[in-house]
Amino acid sequence: MTHLMCINDAFSKEWYGYNYSTSCTAKDAISAVDNAIIRKFNGRVPDDVTLRTDNGPQYISKEFNNYLKTMGINHEYIERETPEENGDIESFHNSIKTDYIWVNKINNFNEGKIIIENAFHDYNNIRPHSTLDYYPPLQFLEKWNNYSGFREYYRGFLKNLKNSYRRRKSNYYKRSMINVS
Repeated sequence: MTHLMCINDAFSKEWYGYNYSTSCTAKDAISAVDNAIIRKFNGRVPDDVTLRTDNGPQYISKEFNNYLKTMGINHEYIERETPEENGDIESFHNSIKTDYIWVNKINNFNEGKIIIENAFHDYNNIRPHSTLDYYPPLQFLEKWNNYSGFREYYRGFLKNLKNSYRRRKSNYYKRSMINVS
């Protein structure tokens, strides 16, 4: 069995880093964070970074929490048994499984490593994301950081997206009501 521990950004959907391993320990979690710090921040953690995790033993361990404290990373937990509070990462893992893992026959650990690294590149640079107006994360960030007009446009896009979710939810409840006389 293999485990993929991922670090991603809830806003841009960018996949910062990961650890692919045959174990799922505090050391593996630390490796995932280290990988993200090296890939995204060139080894220097910016101020006010918060890592949100579930309550798995690797994340509640002293070793992991001491590491985060040393690195200056804030740590917040979701409530126990509420994966919906961490919907971004749950959706992300579903996408990784659906788009990259389940569609490939992985015969051994090294093949898995190659598939995951290719998925990392594709997910950030090529794969469109509906909540980013169908831009890949790095292209979205480039537009967000460099074009104020895009930021205004995107805020309107998000507002429309929220309203469409509300309408769909409202219509669902209207359709599912049963009148009894």
